[in-house]
Amino acid sequence: MNNKISEILFKIAARKRNPSLFSKYEELKAQEKLSREELLKYQEEQLKLFLQFCYEKSDFYKNYFDKHDFSPYDSNFIESYNKLPELYKSDLLANNEAIHTRIGVNTKPAVTSGTSGQALKFDRSESWDSINRASVMRGYSWHDVNVWERNGYFWGYNLQSSDAKKIWLLDFLQNRKRLFRFNKKDIQDFSHTIKKASYVGGYSSMIYQVAKTSNELGINFKNIKMVKGTSETILPYYQDEVKKAFGRKMISEYGATETGLIAFECEEGSLHVNMENIYLEVNENSDVVVTNFASDTFPIVKYNIGDMATLSFDICKCGKEHVLISELIGRKGKNIVGKSEEYPGFTFYYIFKNILVKYNTKLNYKAVQNVKGTVEMFIELPEEDEKVREMIEEQRSSYFKDDVIFHYTFLSHFSAEKKKTQSFESNL
Repeated sequence: MNNKISEILFKIAARKRNPSLFSKYEELKAQEKLSREELLKYQEEQLKLFLQFCYEKSDFYKNYFDKHDFSPYDSNFIESYNKLPELYKSDLLANNEAIHTRIGVNTKPAVTSGTSGQALKFDRSESWDSINRASVMRGYSWHDVNVWERNGYFWGYNLQSSDAKKIWLLDFLQNRKRLFRFNKKDIQDFSHTIKKASYVGGYSSMIYQVAKTSNELGINFKNIKMVKGTSETILPYYQDEVKKAFGRKMISEYGATETGLIAFECEEGSLHVNMENIYLEVNENSDVVVTNFASDTFPIVKYNIGDMATLSFDICKCGKEHVLISELIGRKGKNIVGKSEEYPGFTFYYIFKNILVKYNTKLNYKAVQNVKGTVEMFIELPEEDEKVREMIEEQRSSYFKDDVIFHYTFLSHFSAEKKKTQSFESNL
C-alpha cells in the first residue's frame, strides 16, 4: 500500500480506536527534551499521584499499602515505597478482581502470557492503550520511521480460522506483510513483497533466522531504516547476519502487555527507559521491577516482571537524558526444532492463548525440548486430564502437524526452580 494512503487510513482508525493517541505522542516528544533532573522530578510526581489513585480506587492496593504501613500521601513516600515487597504474576492472577479499579471508563480485554506460561486477563483503558502506543511511536521517530509506513512483521499469528480474516485485515490496515514460517521459499516470496518497506520487526530469533537465510540466498533489503527485535533477548551473534541482510543492526523494544513499554533503543544504540510512564527499579538480584503509571484500570505496582537487567545513569550521546538499561538479560529466544522445520519458541504462547480464549481454560505449562521433533510438555494440574490433553493436541496439530510431537507430564505443582525459568526451554 502507498505510504500516504496508509497514513490516512491509520489516522482515521487511530482517532476512532485511540482518540488520545496523538496528544499523548506530542506530549512525549516534548518531554524527551527534559533534562535528567527534570525527568526524575516529573517521574516522582507521577509516581506519587498514581499510588494515591491506586489507594483510593483499588481494593487490593489499599489493603496492600495498609498491610505494609505505606502511605502515598507522605512527603517522604519514596523512601517507604522502595521498601514495599515486590509483586509477581502469581499475585496478579490470584487477586485479579480486587486489583481492577472499575473506574467507569471504556475498556478492552487484554491477554498476556509470561515466563511461567500462565495467561493473565485484565481490562485495559483507552488511555492506557494510547499511552503505550504513543511511547512506541516515539521510539520509532528516533529512527525516522512512522508506524504507518510499509513494514515486514516477523511474528506469529492465531491460526484459528475464525480469526484469519481479522488478522489479514489488521495487517492490511497497518501496511505490513507478515511472515510466520521461515523456510527458503517463504523468505524468497516475502522479500519481493517488502522491497519498499521502511522497517521490519518481530521476535529477535526469527529476525536472525530470516537474515541468515536471506544471506545464504543472496537476498538483501536496501530500504530498511529500522530493524526492531522484541519479546526475546537480542543475542550478540545475531547482529552480523542482521547487518549483512538489512544494512543495519537490530534494535530493542522492551516491554510487556501488563507493564507497557519499558524501554526503547535510540539511534545511538542506547536502551532508554520510558521514564515518563513507568518507575523502573532493578533489585539486588538484578530483577526488573516496574510500576506503570498508565495502568489505571488494572494497576501494575512494584511488579517483578521476571527479567534481569542492569541500569546506567550515563547520559546518552543522542542527547536524550533518560536513565538507560545497559544490559538486558534473560529473554533469550530459541526455536522449536521439528523433524523437518523450525518454529518460533513463542508458538507455545499462541497454543495456550487459543485454549484460554476458546475453552476459557487457563493452563500453567512448561515446554522442554531435548530431542529434535519431540517436546516434553509439563502441565500443572492435580491429576491427568484427558480433556486438557485433547485441547492441547488440537492446537499442536494445527501448528506443527506431525513435525513436532508432545510427551505429557501432569504435575500437581511446579517447583520454584521450574517457575523461575522460561516457559520454553531448549537443550538442543
